[in-house]
Amino acid sequence: MVELNLHIRPAENNDYSGLLEIYKELDEYHQIEHPEIFERIQEENRSKEYISYLVESKTSLLLVALIEDEIIGFAEGYIKENSSFPVFKKREWFQLDNIAIKNKYQGEGFGRKLFQAIEHWATGQRLKRIELNVYSFNQGATRFYEQLGFHELCKSYFLTIDKNNAV
Repeated sequence: MVELNLHIRPAENNDYSGLLEIYKELDEYHQIEHPEIFERIQEENRSKEYISYLVESKTSLLLVALIEDEIIGFAEGYIKENSSFPVFKKREWFQLDNIAIKNKYQGEGFGRKLFQAIEHWATGQRLKRIELNVYSFNQGATRFYEQLGFHELCKSYFLTIDKNNAV
């Protein structure tokens, strides 16, 4: 087996097209599982402005994972602060939006390496917690996050009341 050399770095604006390929895989998976929520998009699935915001923001993080010059994965998230509702303790944390690896590279430990880079960045920001949301159908992601040490915090439920458009 050939060992693949992975390089992780902060994303740049010129990574846009490589990121779109991975977003497309990610979005198609979600659209298949929940077509009532996710649209099938033919054009660019994230705007250049969105990527530019993540690249330039001091409170957001967008990392890319590369083998040679190919972007094979990314991780994105941002620093979040809770509301001022009195029952909640004031706190900040890193909200992880996505860790995504191209399908053909999954299972090689690259997602774990991206997570380690996120954890390192969050620690440097003096954050003490990382939180995320994952859809119930995404059992692979659930197993991945549990293997990293994440614990379930809450569950979301839905009820379709328009039975003509039920899923």
